[in-house]
Amino acid sequence: MKKFFIYSVSLLSLAIVSSCKQEGCTDINATNFNLQASKDDGSCNYLTKGCTDPLSETYNAAAEVSDGSCTYKGSVLFWYDQAMATTLSNASVTSLKFYVNDQLIGSSAATVYFTGEPSCGSGSASITDRVLLDRTEAIEYMVRDQSDNLLWFGIVEMKAKSCIKKKLE
Repeated sequence: MKKFFIYSVSLLSLAIVSSCKQEGCTDINATNFNLQASKDDGSCNYLTKGCTDPLSETYNAAAEVSDGSCTYKGSVLFWYDQAMATTLSNASVTSLKFYVNDQLIGSSAATVYFTGEPSCGSGSASITDRVLLDRTEAIEYMVRDQSDNLLWFGIVEMKAKSCIKKKLE
């Protein structure tokens, strides 16, 4: 009987111990997922998601995993010199409209010119800050006169955190 009692107590103890639920992180997406855990104890840890590219306007230094949220900004400055301003005046061009990817970005009087290559902080109406889809993006530009005649067009490559100066000749 004594053996039966010891055997029964041992079996009961084993049943109690095996029925205990192991606590831990049960979320498979967590960095500390525990396959043996059957009860979540709130200890799950996750990688920080965000933009991991330092060139991006939306860079997150704490991000460990890129989530595709990066956006970039670049600028382009369209300019011309005094000789071109004279040519425009002789052709009765009084104003210019600047377009990027078919969207009007600004306008200026045709008499506005630069005596040398301008800085991007010049405040000219022909400069644009643009949100880019990637670190570099090819954009189409057009310049039209007051009668909507096309004077210049082309493609320029904009780059993140930089200013491209496009001389109109």
